[in-house]
Amino acid sequence: MKRLMVLITVVLFVFALSACKHKDEKIVITIGMWPDETAKEDVEMFKEWKRRFENDYPQYEIKGQNYEYNVDTFLFMAETGTIPTVFQTWFTEPQKLIANGYVKDITDELKALGWYDKMDPEMREALSAGGRTYGVPRDGYGLGLFMNLKLLEEAGLIEDYDHDGKLDLYDPEGNPLYPQTFDELLSMASTITETLEYVAGFMVLSANKQGGWQFSNIAWNFGADLQVQENGKWVSKLNSPGAIAALEWIKKIKHEYNALPSDVSLSYNDWWSKIGQESSPCALSAATRLPLRLLTWTNRPTIRTLLCRCLPVRTVTGIPCSAEHRICFLQKPPASRSWEL
Repeated sequence: MKRLMVLITVVLFVFALSACKHKDEKIVITIGMWPDETAKEDVEMFKEWKRRFENDYPQYEIKGQNYEYNVDTFLFMAETGTIPTVFQTWFTEPQKLIANGYVKDITDELKALGWYDKMDPEMREALSAGGRTYGVPRDGYGLGLFMNLKLLEEAGLIEDYDHDGKLDLYDPEGNPLYPQTFDELLSMASTITETLEYVAGFMVLSANKQGGWQFSNIAWNFGADLQVQENGKWVSKLNSPGAIAALEWIKKIKHEYNALPSDVSLSYNDWWSKIGQESSPCALSAATRLPLRLLTWTNRPTIRTLLCRCLPVRTVTGIPCSAEHRICFLQKPPASRSWEL
């Protein structure tokens, strides 16, 4: 809590020059990440931070605003001066916000606090322009495979080799039994679909924003550049060879191997429900979104997430990993790791 309080304090101080004066001459700071009133514990936490800050710095007045960044309304809010003093957005947005002068250079303050060199270099780069930094990364997440090991065992893909009561993801020689490439994932999904009745070997989300989000990460691993800069403008390249290869992979797993669920529209809530109900063995998942409720649907700890590495998600470009399309989600890790829930 103390660390978060310091973060808010520093950001408020940095943006104080652009804050508004109230009639009693106090400088009004609007916090755009203020939680929704239904999140009572979070609201109380923010109120306590507000009380402490205003007590230490009585020249300021803190106001909360539950603001969610929206590209359709941001320009209007910017022109009318109604953007919160401090707000958060996605990693796709900082460069255009910087270019249009909507955010403040805080490089000197970050260095004075010793934060500059502690920031992840790739995250800092996404928040910088011309050698100057304009924001602080709040959080990031990693993507990986979330798997129901019970279904993998039933399909004959894994077993408890050392007889310790837990299913193993490595054979006795130490070779990984989980898929390490998209070809291996295709093979595993096909085997499960053919072996187990009423079970689809894999899931690819398609509804809402999740379809594009997951496809982007798959496409990057096939070497796609989904956006490129041409003549000073960002241009979509959804027909790039890498993107086409990713679409061909999805087409193959769906139509040649019949290894995807029959549902045409799958959203984020569907992946964990299908894995928990044992109608699908694995899906792509963000590390920050692992629902512990899955454990209530199994008799033993057989739900495991396999993460190649927790990495900040970069939603502008991706990094092709290797010729065989290794499943590494943005960057090839030094080693794969797994955690059992």
